[in-house]
Amino acid sequence: MSFYVLIRDDAPGQADLPAFLRLVEAHGFRPRRRPAIGPWHLILVDNPDHSVIAEAATPQADLVAVGPLLSGETGGAAALRRLAAHIVPGAPDWRDTSGHFSLLHIAGDRVLVRTDGLGAHKVYHDPGRRVFTNSFLAALALTDDRRLDPFGVYTYAWAGAFHGNRMLTHGVTSLPARTDLIVNGAEVTVTDPVAWPAIERHRPASLDAAARQALAPLRRVIAGIARSADGRVRLSFSGGYDSRLLLGLLLEQGIRPSLFVYGPDGDIDVEIAKRVAAAEDLPLDRIDKARTAPPPPERFAAQLDRDMVLFDGWKTPGLFDSGADAQDRRSRHVDAMVPLNGGLGEIYRNFFNLRDRPHRAEDVVDAFYAQFDPAHAGAHFDARRYRQQMAEQMRAQLPGRGARLDGLDAQLLYPLFRGRFWTAREAEINQRFGPMYFPFLEHSAIEAAQSLPLSQKNFGRLQAAMIAEVCPRIADLPSSYGFAFSQPPSLRYRVDAMRSMARPVALRGYLAQLRRPAGGPMPTELTRPYLSAVMDATWPVMGDYFAVDRVEDEDTFNRIATMEYLAQRFGLS
Repeated sequence: MSFYVLIRDDAPGQADLPAFLRLVEAHGFRPRRRPAIGPWHLILVDNPDHSVIAEAATPQADLVAVGPLLSGETGGAAALRRLAAHIVPGAPDWRDTSGHFSLLHIAGDRVLVRTDGLGAHKVYHDPGRRVFTNSFLAALALTDDRRLDPFGVYTYAWAGAFHGNRMLTHGVTSLPARTDLIVNGAEVTVTDPVAWPAIERHRPASLDAAARQALAPLRRVIAGIARSADGRVRLSFSGGYDSRLLLGLLLEQGIRPSLFVYGPDGDIDVEIAKRVAAAEDLPLDRIDKARTAPPPPERFAAQLDRDMVLFDGWKTPGLFDSGADAQDRRSRHVDAMVPLNGGLGEIYRNFFNLRDRPHRAEDVVDAFYAQFDPAHAGAHFDARRYRQQMAEQMRAQLPGRGARLDGLDAQLLYPLFRGRFWTAREAEINQRFGPMYFPFLEHSAIEAAQSLPLSQKNFGRLQAAMIAEVCPRIADLPSSYGFAFSQPPSLRYRVDAMRSMARPVALRGYLAQLRRPAGGPMPTELTRPYLSAVMDATWPVMGDYFAVDRVEDEDTFNRIATMEYLAQRFGLS
């Protein structure tokens, strides 16, 4: 993600700004300042190889889009000019927009900052509201409050992302989704969040009718992406529903994308991808990150320093890897290709495996976010309090809905909670390498899917019907579930789903802990020689939060190591 920093003259972070800009410039980014805006300075930091910053000037204002912004089927500066006349401070309107972006509208000494309709892009800020940015690393480097937030620490370790507006430290938080930030001289205003539309239950006459309803906004989104990318699309592919649906939508638009799949030869996703690519005569790249060995320990510090910048301070599995991840993400944009990803496609399925009845936010926490082992935490961890805080952050995404959520509202927490904070982080990070789209993250797609009956989403029935509607021939091909999407789901698949739905939500976290396999050896980059090469490996900071020597899960350990590295690097305490 190319990014912006909006900083006031008297911000404490001004003293740290030159060093931060030198850091990002050393790793390939290009900072450029714009003229002062009253007491504020705006710095745009771009990826010169594959920019995702667009600018346009009108007689009334200057406009900047950071991240791919589409207006209808138009992108870049043309999209900004098309939107200019309809941007009203304090009255967000996303009806004609798609993409994942921050939009800056500069008129005189006033700056309006608005993000996409879901809130996939974040606006991070310091406690004094003198620094605003869509870069977590910039906010961390420029804040003067470096106290760790225990809830943020545990949320990242257990859930893979910072959920809600609380982050790693008290000195960095994020604005609520669907708000406007208005900076006018010394005055800073954050508007009230625009509520997500209430769900009106709708039962189409048939499953095919439901599929057509869900497809309508997706078809518009894909048409805009196809036009803005000039047909040069790469698609992350697997054997599941989501990437198959995107492939069908692209083929329907006359776009023949190149595909890429992850895994070794013989992996089920790889084998299915080969079958589909061969049937459609599409190019396919297989990527096996496990085959990349990390550099020796004496060179690992330089790689981790680079990855900290490239991945904006953190990513969902943690910063420690062999170097394959950065190489892979760069490769997606070779020859000006634009990648697509099927993240959040479960809006068309029953992701949390909940029954269609009222639930509390705490039920959703127990169903999905309670799979951690409290024995891996330090002595001061309060699992009950952690669940309560997680539920509070969930309720904040649906203000005014009450303590008990309708069954469809509980399902809506999947895009508005996991989507906004876990999947959206992947979108933010990927945009540091170039323009990339996640069509299922679009607010229009979510709104169309939310009112459809859960009974049609169960067992993947709705999404299978959508695939068959856009491209029957690829629906006839096998999937990694053991059946073609043009056929009814197998008995085994349905039984597994029903068993999951039948489990009491309060027990699901404990059952997940019991079923968790014993951990194997950590990958090379997480062994002591590598940890010691980049930090004090006695865990002087994270040792207060975790019984680190007990943690067997590779991703959890990686995230704890990431936080220790950041704590030592930035003096967090």
